[in-house]
Amino acid sequence: SNSQLKQIVAEAAFRNRICGGGTMVPCSSAVAFTVAILSTAWATKCESSSTSCMVPEKEVASEIYATQLIQSRSGRRIKQFGDDDSKKKCTKAADVIFLVDSSGSVVKGGPDNINKPGKDGVMETRKFIKKVVLGLKLGSDKKSTRIGIGQFSGRKWEDTFPNHRYETVEIALSEGTTEEAVNKATNAMKWHHKGHHKLSDPMTFTGEGIDWVLRNKAMFPSARENIQKMLVIVTDGKSNSKWKDYDQADYSPRKMAKKARDKEIDVVAIGIQFPPADEAAIKELESLVDDPEKQLFRLEEYAELKKVVEKITTYACDTTRAPTPLPTPVPTPLPTPEPTPEPTPLPTAEPTPSPTPLPTAQPTPLPTPVPTPLPTPMPTICEKIKTDLVFLIDSSGSVGQKNVDSTAKFLKEVVKELPVAADSVRVGGVQYSG
Repeated sequence: SNSQLKQIVAEAAFRNRICGGGTMVPCSSAVAFTVAILSTAWATKCESSSTSCMVPEKEVASEIYATQLIQSRSGRRIKQFGDDDSKKKCTKAADVIFLVDSSGSVVKGGPDNINKPGKDGVMETRKFIKKVVLGLKLGSDKKSTRIGIGQFSGRKWEDTFPNHRYETVEIALSEGTTEEAVNKATNAMKWHHKGHHKLSDPMTFTGEGIDWVLRNKAMFPSARENIQKMLVIVTDGKSNSKWKDYDQADYSPRKMAKKARDKEIDVVAIGIQFPPADEAAIKELESLVDDPEKQLFRLEEYAELKKVVEKITTYACDTTRAPTPLPTPVPTPLPTPEPTPEPTPLPTAEPTPSPTPLPTAQPTPLPTPVPTPLPTPMPTICEKIKTDLVFLIDSSGSVGQKNVDSTAKFLKEVVKELPVAADSVRVGGVQYSG
């Protein structure tokens, strides 16, 4: 048939492209690659017969999906197009944590709709995280990004206080260094409602969840020093926390998010299904971030998460608050060399010759009776007037120890000429700098 002929032609073309030319070269991967791209029916059949095979999403490139099919059949990792880290969209280092709402409202219609597209928020979040990771260069070195994932919810306060909080580590920040590890962790994510976690209608405790990622050793406490930190919060409603009613610590989402930002963590929030008329809920959502226009994304449903993949990836790559470089470029040696040569000759040359030659030269040539009465009445006047004399002395970095010594010598010479006493002249000296 025409379809079979097209498949044979396409197969030959892909064999030629992938295997390096020449139809005589055996390349089973090319065959599987061609079949995967051209046969949607085969892919659908694959889904129903194998748990490791997945139906391709519309926005996923067919060649990437075909490679996934080859992997699932062969049981081994085959390098995908786009796997080259040098071609990743972002190669900046960051520690990124996804804090995911796992409350009862995340899956529309309850447990019967688990794994149903458009209704299972946990499933849509898994796909979202995977797509963001595709654009990041993961690794453990200081030039790569690490990923951490945690889910938060909680039990009803009235039934379980004070054990109402519930959070789960899906992958620790120290372990999220490869795409394979992150994908494995996201695939294993379970909704907190009943089943594995055995929670009945779990609550949304956003503030407690943020507090948890700040304190749990697998999360931000294990973040690397001087590396950009980013928290992505995915939530579908206003917090149910009743910390006020139970006289607990302030776990308001606003305060906890500010605490995170004060720790130089960039907070990005994705609010899903927030009613526009619920002003209190919108206000709480906006309070999570510094700049709602750049760091807040509001969606109508979980299926729309794919719309913000590029924005989140770009933000993770472009946002740099790096506090370390700021104080570094302001070096200490700059102000030191410039002022040093200028003040050095000024205080040394002027004060030293002025007092010394004047009194010495005048009394010597003149007759003895003239110089004798001159200095005598001067201290007499000082003795009659009580004087408090304070010397305020510059002691900044440009003065130097040599000039400090010269200033001290100068002060001694001045004090010698004064009738220093408790009931006459009192002298004080103060150095200043900053």
